[in-house]
Amino acid sequence: MAERFSSEYPEEFEKILMNCGAKEQDFPKVYRIAYEGVLNAQAFESTYANKVRRGMKLSPEAKQDVGTYSTSCFEQLEDAKYIREVVMRRQRKAKIAQGKIRQETGYSQLTKERDPQKMDSHIDWWIFGTTQVEEEIIPYFSLCEEG
Repeated sequence: MAERFSSEYPEEFEKILMNCGAKEQDFPKVYRIAYEGVLNAQAFESTYANKVRRGMKLSPEAKQDVGTYSTSCFEQLEDAKYIREVVMRRQRKAKIAQGKIRQETGYSQLTKERDPQKMDSHIDWWIFGTTQVEEEIIPYFSLCEEG
């Protein structure tokens, strides 16, 4: 199986995702927090890529968690609003974008399918390294009025 993810990710990452129950699937309506308030490639980077770009260290535990390598989305607007307003209150520019996850852009999974302790509508989206974000993802998202 050809690797579709960064070589910086754990070895055999795609196999790990499949073993966790992640699939190439559509989510027709999701919400993503755009930290800078604009829709660009950085707005869809994984937690891992975001931390590396900002020079932050990842703990050994974080490096073992498949969720670290995902782009977070939510099925429910209320969950995205809560994260933006409470957890990310220092990110004043942050806005919520509405869009859809298309199966050809990567694997995805409701986090609670993998971790039953997660009770919200969080979705992990592992975007393929071969996906052209500007052409294959951004056109399917727009900033929300209420977000």
